[in-house]
Amino acid sequence: MVKSAAGVDGRQIERALEDGVSGIVLEGMGLGNTTPGLETAAAEAIDRGVPVVVTSRCHGGAVNGIYGKEGGARTLEEHGAILGGDLPAQKARITLALALSATDDPEEARELVATAAMSAI
Repeated sequence: MVKSAAGVDGRQIERALEDGVSGIVLEGMGLGNTTPGLETAAAEAIDRGVPVVVTSRCHGGAVNGIYGKEGGARTLEEHGAILGGDLPAQKARITLALALSATDDPEEARELVATAAMSAI
């Protein structure tokens, strides 16, 4: 799990990729928006086949791909990130871990998480 905040760059994701992480939960701000550095690193993770689930650190409200600028949830979704709906980061992490344990196919894991996220809305 990586938390977005002002000034956070992509080093946490880059290090996780170096260590062979299987999946990443990105805890964004508001509707799931992150910093540009996290967006770039998340895109790299997705390109490497590592699923990235975007959640919100807010207590209420769902992640929504409205903003399409650098770090925006829509931009992350265009890269292939999974929008976590109403799932808090901790539940998204468990959901992603279960999906990755159920299948070796990254696309199938992505679909499992996306379905769970939509059910949470």
